Amino acid sequence: MPEDFVSAPNQGTTVTVAPGDLVYLQIEDNPIVWGDMTVFQKDVFTVRPVPAGKALAQIAVSPQ
Repeated sequence: MPEDFVSAPNQGTTVTVAPGDLVYLQIEDNPIVWGDMTVFQKDVFTVRPVPAGKALAQIAVSPQ
């Protein structure tokens, strides 16, 4: 389990998936920087569900 360094909005959101469901999740890297980039940077990853239409549009234009 990753360590929590910050509290994020919707942290702990539950996604219920039934057999046969297809769920799209987006992973974003939202770094936290103290000082400038040479001082300290901590990667904070956010995972959130994305509506199918939006996810499919993003996938269609993403590099292969």
